Amino acid sequence: TNENFILISNKYSAKVTTGNTTKVNNGNAIMNDEANGSLIINKTDIKGQPIKDVIFDIYEANADGSANLDKYVDSVQTDEEGKATWTSNEGNYVAIEKVAPESYVNEEQAQNFSLKRKEVALLDYMNKIKYDEVLVKKRDVGDKELAGATLCIMSNDKSPLQIKEKNEFKDTTYDKGVMCWQSETKDKEFSVPIGEYTMYEEMAPQGYEKTSQTFPFSVVGNGEVHDIKIVNQPIKYDDIHVSKVDLNDNELVGATLCIMTKDNSPLEIKEKNDNSTKIFEDGKMCWLSSNHPKEFKLRMGNYYLYEQVAPFGYQKTSQLFNFNVIGKNKVQKFKIINSPIKLPRTGK
Repeated sequence: TNENFILISNKYSAKVTTGNTTKVNNGNAIMNDEANGSLIINKTDIKGQPIKDVIFDIYEANADGSANLDKYVDSVQTDEEGKATWTSNEGNYVAIEKVAPESYVNEEQAQNFSLKRKEVALLDYMNKIKYDEVLVKKRDVGDKELAGATLCIMSNDKSPLQIKEKNEFKDTTYDKGVMCWQSETKDKEFSVPIGEYTMYEEMAPQGYEKTSQTFPFSVVGNGEVHDIKIVNQPIKYDDIHVSKVDLNDNELVGATLCIMTKDNSPLEIKEKNDNSTKIFEDGKMCWLSSNHPKEFKLRMGNYYLYEQVAPFGYQKTSQLFNFNVIGKNKVQKFKIINSPIKLPRTGK
């Protein structure tokens, strides 16, 4: 109906027959009451985004402005723009939020308003998103906090990820659906709205094995605290001793020796008497032999050891050392032997 009149909710039936005049409502005029005022409800979340499908019940108001729950008048529902409109006679009313979308808190907010002829009453309502808390613990096998790991949380459907940090009022949106951070010596605390999520470790702290375990969880907005503990095992090493010798077991200087990972993954080396770790992204490390064996540590994995260039005056060995490190702190010793180059005899 025209906005100046109230929409009639009654239904009228009539039977139409050929050649006869059909009367609706027994021939009586159907009259619309004139609308004396209008109401517009705006419904948003805390970020100002419109919320659709929110239902409001409208009641007549008591003298003190409260809702007279015995005098229900009508219900309205917000559209895609978060708006609901209503027209009626002049009077005092109360609008109460009755049904909110699943992912929002239904606070049954009530606001009173007055309708006056040809005037528009405006009501603004804001809903809070339902969140659950997440507590992420990064530990070693002795339950000690571990710093330096890269941990990530992702939304399973790749939709933008909303995170509310502890003691923060507003949330932060990660458009790619993933948030990562460096672990510290204290637990990470934040909240996420209703949805499906997965926690995982992107990079382990130095000296520890990366865990392949993932931690999926569901948030239903019931205030649950999701306590997630990600535990790392320390990297286990074997000691490697590489000797470069001649046929008489004398150390040979100047050979180029190499060690590489079988799968070409980054090679991690700990030099003797040095706690720092060297990482070779191409999966290979080479060195020149000296007058003493080369000693270093390798983490668990599969490796090749070989000679790339023989020392001057010696034949290059074609032997390939194929070995595994299982991390039992044992010493694996390798001896790469070179034979001297035999020069042809010359005579007069």
